[in-house]
Amino acid sequence: MKIFLLVFAVFFGQVQAEPLRIIVPFGSGMQVDWLSRSVAEELRKQGESVVVENMPGASTIIGTQAVIRQPGTVLATVALLLQIPHLHKTLHFDPLRDLKPVTLGVRSGTVLVVSSA
Repeated sequence: MKIFLLVFAVFFGQVQAEPLRIIVPFGSGMQVDWLSRSVAEELRKQGESVVVENMPGASTIIGTQAVIRQPGTVLATVALLLQIPHLHKTLHFDPLRDLKPVTLGVRSGTVLVVSSA
């Protein structure tokens, strides 16, 4: 977690003088939301000003577009970001062109399940 926080602190210090904005393209309580709020809390303890904002909807497209329109904003997301171009043919952005990776925060798995009936 310390390396993750250091990357955020460096990003914060080099990009802007106003509060760091972390956009979470999921609803409250999801794993990405929890992680983003934990990171924000640690950065606040170090004297940084951080705002976490949830922007769920449209398979993370709403939050992603908000980050692309506002340079210096951080998007906290998962691999779904790389899947959306294959699921939505009319995207108005290209994740590989319009976003720049900052750091890997967490590795987690995905499990597919079906009804046992």
